[in-house]
Amino acid sequence: MPSGDVSLSRQVQQLAESHDPEKLYLAYSLLADCVEFNRDHDRMIYDEELRKKSPDNAFGYRHMTEQEKQRDTMRCGAMSERERQSRLDYLAAAAKAGVPGSAIAFLREGPFGDPSALTTRPDDPLVQEWKALARAQLIAEAEAGTDPGVVNYIATEYAAGSPTFERNAGLAYRYFLANGLIHGEILGPDSDIAKFFAEDSALMDSIGKDLSPAERAAELAAARQIALNFHKRHAH
Repeated sequence: MPSGDVSLSRQVQQLAESHDPEKLYLAYSLLADCVEFNRDHDRMIYDEELRKKSPDNAFGYRHMTEQEKQRDTMRCGAMSERERQSRLDYLAAAAKAGVPGSAIAFLREGPFGDPSALTTRPDDPLVQEWKALARAQLIAEAEAGTDPGVVNYIATEYAAGSPTFERNAGLAYRYFLANGLIHGEILGPDSDIAKFFAEDSALMDSIGKDLSPAERAAELAAARQIALNFHKRHAH
């Protein structure tokens, strides 16, 4: 995170001038944090020390302290409407380049920063175009094994269905299996999450109950390829 002594506008400008997709994603994140804070007067903060000290808080997120709220009140209060809107352009560039995490952020922002458009204007050609792009970016990032979080996210989308993803048991089966295989490499094959999404687990039997043996085998092969892609990316 850039120094708090530099204004938000200056931080974003410096990042944007680089034209580097990862720095553009950071610019987006800075502005998105301020959008959330200006709306809710609070936001969730990742705290590595909290995750270490509190086993029950596995994800390590907490609400802001009063000091942090005062800091963001000063930093975010000066954000202009143009800057608020510009975050979507930075995010689009990052997602197009496949920056880890950007595909999920792109989907969560919704069409043109308006998630409600998915339900209020589902037949709008622009919304349809946005949905196709959001799906393609998320699928590409999941298939590449770039980010385990994306693999789990897309599996959940296919399992439950959403305005962007129709339910698909076969693809949910694929990505949940891949999630288990990836976490088996990260945490070990005996880890809870690896066992939870293992091919012979009760959950995967339930998800794949309507798939034929041949369909299960095909999705397992695809899941193994995703896990192999992850291994290759993180081998060093």
